[in-house]
Amino acid sequence: MAERYQRLQRAQRLSDRVAVEIEQLIQQHELQPGERLPAERDLGDSFGVSRTVIREAVRALAAKGLVEVRPGGGTLVRQPTAAIVTDALTFVIRSAPGTGLAQLREVRHVFEPAIAERAAARRTQEDVRAMEYELARMRDPATSAEDWARADVVFHAALARATHNPIFGIIMNAIQDLLLEIRLLAVQLPGTREKGFHHHEAVLRAIRDGNSEAARRAMIAHLREATATQIKATARKPASETPRQARRRKA
Repeated sequence: MAERYQRLQRAQRLSDRVAVEIEQLIQQHELQPGERLPAERDLGDSFGVSRTVIREAVRALAAKGLVEVRPGGGTLVRQPTAAIVTDALTFVIRSAPGTGLAQLREVRHVFEPAIAERAAARRTQEDVRAMEYELARMRDPATSAEDWARADVVFHAALARATHNPIFGIIMNAIQDLLLEIRLLAVQLPGTREKGFHHHEAVLRAIRDGNSEAARRAMIAHLREATATQIKATARKPASETPRQARRRKA
């Protein structure tokens, strides 16, 4: 055990150092999912720190979703999942100072054309069917405004999955709730559903044909239209009201 956990130099906050060391062991697969960490006293002896420092480090790792503390059952290494990253990224996007709709639009204009371009080259028939299903929901006049907005957002998530690059999916999932709020606001404008369907259909046609350049251009056109619609919709709502608050007020 001593070979795995090395004594630390007291140059910074020790609990942070301990957390970093254990996190690296998890990343390097020296600590496996389901493996139990040594007892606080044993870890403290190995690192040369107190049990209080170990306890603080474990709390930090648990907050990241890397370990699970079971009362009476010790501390187990968790299986890393994309959901852990998504939840953390969602929190940062929602709470970081200076972030807002303008920043979100700028990011989408950078990475969503790239997503469409790669999806056209890598999509499977299953990927295409997933997007076709959401597009059919958007085409159906019986689909409610809220369900239409959800179909829009899920279409983009399916597009990200079609790249078969999990990082694109993680990013898209992290902004999914924000996108839904925006679309729920925008869908109230006359013509939004028709224009949105037209642009999604163009993207899907290029994806189905395997035409990466056409997919990229179609996504750029879609995002330009979506931006204009979002700006109009935002200008119509009370300045202090969020899309979520608007839904609650109407309910």
